Amino acid sequence: MDVERPKDGVVVRVLIAAGPVGALSASQAGAALATGLASGGHQVALIPLADPGPDFGRLLADLSSAPLVVTHGGWAVATDDLLAVGGDLVTALRQYGPRPEIVLDLTAVPEGQADELAATLGTFAAAGSHLTGVVHAAEVGGAAAEAGVLAVVRRPTGAGAAGGLGTIVLRAGGQLVSSPGFCAARAGLGPTMAQAGLVITAATRFDVGSHGGDVVPFVTSLALDLGKPVVLVAETLAISRRELRANGIEEAIALADAHPISLVNAGKQLAHGW
Repeated sequence: MDVERPKDGVVVRVLIAAGPVGALSASQAGAALATGLASGGHQVALIPLADPGPDFGRLLADLSSAPLVVTHGGWAVATDDLLAVGGDLVTALRQYGPRPEIVLDLTAVPEGQADELAATLGTFAAAGSHLTGVVHAAEVGGAAAEAGVLAVVRRPTGAGAAGGLGTIVLRAGGQLVSSPGFCAARAGLGPTMAQAGLVITAATRFDVGSHGGDVVPFVTSLALDLGKPVVLVAETLAISRRELRANGIEEAIALADAHPISLVNAGKQLAHGW
């Protein structure tokens, strides 16, 4: 897809759908990019995303203004309405008790929790908790459908995730999503992207093996469906321009390091180049 660069003085609606970069959280990395882009007078919207695991917990903590509690057995974010946990799910659920919404990261659960987890989730479901199991994007599929852009009906996938724990969530009346899909649905990523003229995503590393984790493919898939150009900002780029385009990325910027100033400068570069 050939992209026309706007003439000087044209304001572009830019969506930053960034993941973590180095030690910076998705929120921090996205905010630094937004600062640089704003210098060009563009309209900027920020929707942070994250892969499953502690980065996902950190993002939920940022969004809910709640602390991220990390223990040797996993992580948890708890508010009056939400409980999100990863790692030792059974222990965390017993410690924090029922909440209206329960979000379970199923990607790094110790073995042998299936029976206890099924009983616990059954109790929580009976108490009215809304259950969501988070799995890797490849186990869910359909990034655009997850973000609510395409109205489709499909057979639930990902039920075999985490040694079958996905099936337990489904049987308890829950749903399975990817972590970028969960954040996208909460933030209205689809409608926001539909109004954008440019989409910027970010990752620590992009190469033929990682492809930027779950976040970058999720963003590029949705952007492709909506016909939006995507620019990638990453600390490490180890891929050719041809391969970038094959992955739905029009342009990429390699950072000097994962420092906020480097991301601000990348944002300024984009602000004056589009």
